[in-house]
Amino acid sequence: MSPKHYHKLEPRVDWADLGHRFLGMLQRESGMLWLEIKNALFPPSCALCGSLQDEASRYAPLCSSCKSNFQRSAATCTRCDASLPKFSATDGGCFHCKTKRWSFSRVIALGEYRGLIRDAVIESKSPRGEALALRLGQLLAQRIQEAQMGPIDFLIPTPQHWLRRITHRANNTELLGEAISRELGIPMRRSCLKRVRATRKQGMLSTAQRKRNVKRAFSVSRFQKVDGASVLIIDDVLTSGSTASEMAKALRRAGAKTIQVAVLARGVGGSVLPG
Repeated sequence: MSPKHYHKLEPRVDWADLGHRFLGMLQRESGMLWLEIKNALFPPSCALCGSLQDEASRYAPLCSSCKSNFQRSAATCTRCDASLPKFSATDGGCFHCKTKRWSFSRVIALGEYRGLIRDAVIESKSPRGEALALRLGQLLAQRIQEAQMGPIDFLIPTPQHWLRRITHRANNTELLGEAISRELGIPMRRSCLKRVRATRKQGMLSTAQRKRNVKRAFSVSRFQKVDGASVLIIDDVLTSGSTASEMAKALRRAGAKTIQVAVLARGVGGSVLPG
């Protein structure tokens, strides 16, 4: 996908978005400062396994061995991107997603939520995980290009409730979106969607509880034009799909035409997982 093919819908000036950008810049710079101090005092090392690297990086460096974990080799579902046995039929979805009535059309992921990918997702949410989140965003941008997802007007990171923003230094989905936006030339709208009420963490809930937990939890912000737009939602993990689907419902109510989802990891099976 070439960035020049993307059509951009220009919203009105959004002061909340400008405020989020400024706050995010301060948060990221503090994390980058720590990385630069670390690189100056110690030899650069892989952010996941700790092996020494030849060159330092502004983003968290990853060794070739760890990076290989983010390359899909097995067959995957064309709808939900879950790994499948060879020769599995995926017309209309696979056994993981065929019964799901999602409001988005497609998911792409770097891999399954297990092993090193799970460790990377968790570490990217830590107080000093900003550089790693940006590096993972670069890898996800490559996956988006390979997946040929068609024209995308803008990216939307999964929003936090304002109370959570106060207590957390950064929203790692915004960092992922920032890296993807920079790599692919697609604009990101941080405040296009807002989480209108606080919700419980999805990880410890059943599928039915997850749906109830996020029902009507999102709405499109005032002055944001989404009518007829092709939107890509950015999140770290998709399991039941409840969170992304509720976001997509809010966008469809506002007139969005096509909605797809890109995540770091696809959660399947009986593990305790996010979203």
